[in-house]
Amino acid sequence: MMDNYNKYDLIPRQLRNLNIIPLHPNSKQPAVKWKEYQEKKYENIDFLKQWQGNFAVICGQTSNNLVVVDIDSKELYEKFKDIETFTIKTAKKGYHLYFFSKVYPERKIRVGGLAVDVLGGASYCVIPPSAVDNIPYEVIKDVPILEVEDVLRLVYESLGIKQEEETKPAETKKEKEKQKGEEVKPKEEEKQKEERKLRELSDGEILEIKELLKEAYREGNRQSLWMYLSGWGAKAGIKAESIAKILKMLYDEKDDGDIRQRASAIIHSYSKSNLRVDLQKLSKVLNVDLHLHIPEGGGGKVRGKSGLLEILEETYSEERALEIIRRLEEIFNTSSPVQGAVFEILNYAKQTFAVANFKRQTIGVAQRVANTEKGEIPKIVYKEEVINAVPTHVEVIISPIDQIPSLRRYSYQRQDPSQSLWDQFRLMRCAIC
Repeated sequence: MMDNYNKYDLIPRQLRNLNIIPLHPNSKQPAVKWKEYQEKKYENIDFLKQWQGNFAVICGQTSNNLVVVDIDSKELYEKFKDIETFTIKTAKKGYHLYFFSKVYPERKIRVGGLAVDVLGGASYCVIPPSAVDNIPYEVIKDVPILEVEDVLRLVYESLGIKQEEETKPAETKKEKEKQKGEEVKPKEEEKQKEERKLRELSDGEILEIKELLKEAYREGNRQSLWMYLSGWGAKAGIKAESIAKILKMLYDEKDDGDIRQRASAIIHSYSKSNLRVDLQKLSKVLNVDLHLHIPEGGGGKVRGKSGLLEILEETYSEERALEIIRRLEEIFNTSSPVQGAVFEILNYAKQTFAVANFKRQTIGVAQRVANTEKGEIPKIVYKEEVINAVPTHVEVIISPIDQIPSLRRYSYQRQDPSQSLWDQFRLMRCAIC
């Protein structure tokens, strides 16, 4: 039997300090849940040094804006072979050219309809000394990784294609027929985007939200916070520029990463919600010239409030996290339930609420309190538990005119059958009001 050896030491020196993750032996499949390492570096080096499987490098911000140009044919590689940058020959006899790009692109497949992919965000690449189907990945240009201004522009220039005149693969007869029947659809989608009016937050609201979120804007979850706040803002009908102002202030207070990568979260969230993003206005707010691939709108789930709550609960107590969400609901004019708790106002003057807490499996009374003389931020304090039960279904009916929830219907799961749930809930409301 062969003695074990340290495969990690065989990783090319150009890649050793980048974001490396383990893959299963003889495979391209990750041995860890790799998506979280798009935002933070995989740091279990001791495990990597003992690993006898394959390895991959994650592209993007966690690897110094690494971009890999993936070329699947020798003929196309001839157009790039004079570029002096670190290059690998893949198990499928393709080519991986490595770059650090100041202008960071999203993942782009089949540039110009050709067998050339630009692997930016949400990508990883198998690296030596890995092998797939027992065929090794090999370094064919052992030189430093080239730093360029705009790798996507370099690819177009090397292929001899103008970016605005990109050719498409030949369409099949069926595709042409389908396109003919749906040629008006893009115009309809654009019209829908224009018809929905978005609300601009006031300067006071923007500053308040920034203060509410600043302690939660920590290394490791900043990109997620951009994504979740943008997702909620899009769903609530808030202008993208207002969300960008909040996030830009948070960004400026920290020694943060590439703001173009951060900005992609706003563009993605609003596009997925079928909302138009004015790149010129967004660039002005963020004080950067954005050259981003804008994701197509429609389809796909955009997380917002629930994701933001998860981040807040990592920073604050459960009560404080729920209070921040409640205040954001008021500012955004949304009162739909969130994962974790459902609030119902009982007495506006006394600032008392009925709170169905899914984690505690209870419904209780809470009050918003603060010492205004000391300048304290209001917080939710639980006063008493009233019902040992929680809602199992909440239905919110949204008005098609003002987009405000107008009716809630609840069904409950009750743990204590000794008294009807409705009687307990009614008694609670009467006692408080």
